[in-house]
Amino acid sequence: MDGTFKQFLESGKKLIGDTTMPRVKETKKQVKEPMDKDPGDSHSVFVRRTIAELPKKSEIVDEIKKFVSVAEKNI
Repeated sequence: MDGTFKQFLESGKKLIGDTTMPRVKETKKQVKEPMDKDPGDSHSVFVRRTIAELPKKSEIVDEIKKFVSVAEKNI
């Protein structure tokens, strides 16, 4: 081995440092529309609330039952 190379190895220095960079995770921010903006009909309000709040399945079923009862009264 060359004397300079041997001396370099013994010094403990690195020829090339760690070149990898940590990956930055991009966060997706959803822009939520305000519910007061244009309420529209009750169905669209129900759909927007369901998407935004992710209620339990039982709560969704109760809301659908309300829609059915109102529709039956109008028949």
